[in-house]
Amino acid sequence: MILTGDVLIAKPRSSIGNSGLSHEIKLILACWWCKFHQQTEFWHFSSILSLKPNQMKTFCFNTITTALLLSIFGCTSRETSQLTQNQEDQIKKEITEVFDSIMARLERMDVEGALLYYSPNFVAFGSEGVKIDFQELKKYYIDFYSSSTSYKWTSYSFNFIAINKKTVVITTDGKNEAIMKSGEKFIYDPSHYTFAFENTNGQWKLFYHHFSGTYVSEKSGNN
Repeated sequence: MILTGDVLIAKPRSSIGNSGLSHEIKLILACWWCKFHQQTEFWHFSSILSLKPNQMKTFCFNTITTALLLSIFGCTSRETSQLTQNQEDQIKKEITEVFDSIMARLERMDVEGALLYYSPNFVAFGSEGVKIDFQELKKYYIDFYSSSTSYKWTSYSFNFIAINKKTVVITTDGKNEAIMKSGEKFIYDPSHYTFAFENTNGQWKLFYHHFSGTYVSEKSGNN
């Protein structure tokens, strides 16, 4: 699954719970936190002191925003506390099965099968503000995988955040590998993903997708 873009946002939906925060804002905050955590995971005090002025400005902004994010999430603890451990475990099992099914179908080049797990209301905006809806995503996948001879996903990590009984965010790191019919090999290693799922009529559907990764391109014969 290879789809680039900095910010992907779902269509507006109604607010949930009593916190006053919309469904989308909670997801965006959760996904922003995961991305910020990835970027700062290996920072140490000495490296912070050596930051350039523009980098220090970004670091301070992110730190303040993160503190605000954590305080907001503290206000929504009432929702997540409604989930028992057994409920969380069951939801995680269901989401893991859905995610594994999506990746397995894409590895078999079965785009139609993978998209069965996507919400028809899936809407995204790429890094240049280009709107990506479900039909455009479908065309992108069909074009990409029809030009490929193989695709492989290798998972490094999998993290799970239950917003409530019907909304889940996952983050996963791994390696994307695709060999094109032209002989070119595309590798994103590592690849960082954030996905958001909603439960509609008893089925988990993907309606949010964020990707970032380190890109490598090479001829398959040069490995």
